[in-house]
Amino acid sequence: MTDPPTQAALARNDRYLASVVEAFGLCPFARQCRATGKLHRHVVAAGDQRAFLVQTLAELQATGDDGFEVALVLMPAFVGAASEFETLLREAETEVAAHLRAQGRQPACFAVVFHPGLPFASDQPHQLVGLLRRSPDPTVQLVRRSLLDRVRGTRGEHRYVDVDGVPRPGGGAGAGGGAGGRCPALGAHRPRQPRHVRRARR
Repeated sequence: MTDPPTQAALARNDRYLASVVEAFGLCPFARQCRATGKLHRHVVAAGDQRAFLVQTLAELQATGDDGFEVALVLMPAFVGAASEFETLLREAETEVAAHLRAQGRQPACFAVVFHPGLPFASDQPHQLVGLLRRSPDPTVQLVRRSLLDRVRGTRGEHRYVDVDGVPRPGGGAGAGGGAGGRCPALGAHRPRQPRHVRRARR
């Protein structure tokens, strides 16, 4: 049976994915992966966060293409700034990659950090990426390399976000225009949001 802290973390993530990531189309994979059962979520328990993260990454990075396409490693017990969480991930990635290389293998996924306190600015559209990756809990997102390869080969299958049209936190859109006004969902989850933001091709 799932323990209460894990249930709470998953519930927060459910709300975040539904009301922010999917509602605003911020990730080209989110809705499809969830609908097809290709989204994997793992909640890291309290304790040695680095050891747990290394173990979890080692398991996920060694999987084959018949499993998940996107994985979210939720770490609600992590206490620290976004920069510290980024450092934790990169150190864990280095250790896991070295172990896989020793076996003649490569990591199966690319990883990126989400954190409630990721810094951002609104002067230029690309500076909003930190805002869009502010999740309720510190989170590592893993996207399978093979999925990214398929997306690069078939652009029409997924939707990409034009950050010029994402509402700014103080009202108004990015530099390129778009719908104005404050974004209520972003405000409701503050300080928290997502990833995979790519500038739409003109």
